[in-house]
Amino acid sequence: MESSAELLYLVNSADENNLFWLSDPIDQSEAFQWLIFWHASGQPNQAQYNYFRNNADQSPHAVDRFKREVLRVYDVLEIRLSGRYGGGTREYLAGQGKGKYSIADINAWAWIRNIRRIGFSENELAQLPHLQQWVDRIAARPAVERGLGEWYDEDVHPELLLETA
Repeated sequence: MESSAELLYLVNSADENNLFWLSDPIDQSEAFQWLIFWHASGQPNQAQYNYFRNNADQSPHAVDRFKREVLRVYDVLEIRLSGRYGGGTREYLAGQGKGKYSIADINAWAWIRNIRRIGFSENELAQLPHLQQWVDRIAARPAVERGLGEWYDEDVHPELLLETA
């Protein structure tokens, strides 16, 4: 859960040119709101969903409960990115116009990037087209591609997890 604090520390101490933050105080407030929204709503609920989904025999009710909550949180992000209530479609969560790639996106994307592999039905995924486009847009960033690489995902190289554990 300290990821938000770490990201805020990094933009405040090392991002003098606001490459991953915003310079306008109103935009900063908006980015901070999305950072905290994911930190307080998305991250803990998705963590619980992931745990119970992987241990479904313990509590099918918990799987269903946390899945519904993750889908609710994802729908909030879908609404934001779709511009459903005004402002037009967005590329990123915070910033003017279509938005600017920031730590708000970085923090949430790290969790949401596996949206298509965490047990949602095709119908549920169909309700989140802008969120899926956002996932793909960030994944296509050259620095993200370099940072992840083929070796990163445990389903590609599970033995790497044992070496670092």
